[in-house]
Amino acid sequence: MKRFRGLLLNAEQSSAEYQQVSQGIEEPIRVALIDDGVDGMDWDYPLLGGRTFYPRNEAEHLNHPYYASATGHGTAMAKLINFMCPRAQLYVLRLEDHPSEGGVRQITAKSAAQVTLSFRFRKPAHHPPLSPPVPKANSNPQAIAAAVKKGVHIISMSWTIDPPEDEECRRDLEKAISDADKANILMFCSAADQGAKQTDTYPSRATQRIFTIGAAGPSGETNAWVGNPDKVDFTFPGDRVELMDSTPNNTTREVSGSSAATALATGFCALVLYCVQVRLSQVPEHEKPQVRREFAALKRHEEMTKAFRTSIGTSPESKYKFITVWEVFGTATNERDRYEDPDRLIELISRIGQRVCMRLAV
Repeated sequence: MKRFRGLLLNAEQSSAEYQQVSQGIEEPIRVALIDDGVDGMDWDYPLLGGRTFYPRNEAEHLNHPYYASATGHGTAMAKLINFMCPRAQLYVLRLEDHPSEGGVRQITAKSAAQVTLSFRFRKPAHHPPLSPPVPKANSNPQAIAAAVKKGVHIISMSWTIDPPEDEECRRDLEKAISDADKANILMFCSAADQGAKQTDTYPSRATQRIFTIGAAGPSGETNAWVGNPDKVDFTFPGDRVELMDSTPNNTTREVSGSSAATALATGFCALVLYCVQVRLSQVPEHEKPQVRREFAALKRHEEMTKAFRTSIGTSPESKYKFITVWEVFGTATNERDRYEDPDRLIELISRIGQRVCMRLAV
């Protein structure tokens, strides 16, 4: 995927035709990132915008804007999404955070799930992440509603929460997720990373129409801390994943866990949608209605699942959880060397857009 990203950026920089393609994209791919914000000082790309659901500190006259990240977790997730799909437009929804026992930062899901969420921005390690602290009930699920109102294509939630004890709280969360599904918004959330502890967590428990993502190791095997692989829909790299940073001295940062895998899955989904939009810009006028129907179909959970499993493929060794991206995107990068004309690179991207729609019900 790193090589394919290079192909995509090379096409953008070298091809005059690509400039027309980028201007002719009918639906730029919009991704809502629900996390602890994205640090504008550590982000090299324009954001679609955002909202903060962190209450103002009236005593200290402080605001907590969406373009600042409390721990760097949201910024790291944004970088991973952008790595997979450089053209994805990010809409940032920041949740409240506060320190908890053990020095771990928790984000209060003020508008996502009425409960306290927790995450860890992990240093490189060979051991599983620690279990999150017990969440507490909080307020209304406005962040998911804000994503729906913005008309995003994808919602990325690199966290998990235990089932809310308050019945009203649980209903509000499930309604918010149901509303997003009815709007044909693809949703991604993380596995619990609790190892042998097999408890159902939200958001994945709220509906089967949400992609629950687990972390995989370098060879595609599901990491032990994910627990039962049957609890996840797909696995993506989640063991010491490098962040593409413009840091001094060319230093490298790494993140691990299912939260990182979820961000990569979100970006990959955005890339699939983007390739279809590139194809739409390339086909003759009489073929455009069919491609538009295919794009609309891909925005449904069951059809994107079909694209992942059959049009792209998964490996038997991973119990059909790890997506074999090399079969489609790797083939495209291998072909790029045969094309001296940079405009032919657009053809490779468009061909992927056709391939992922091969088995859709439209």
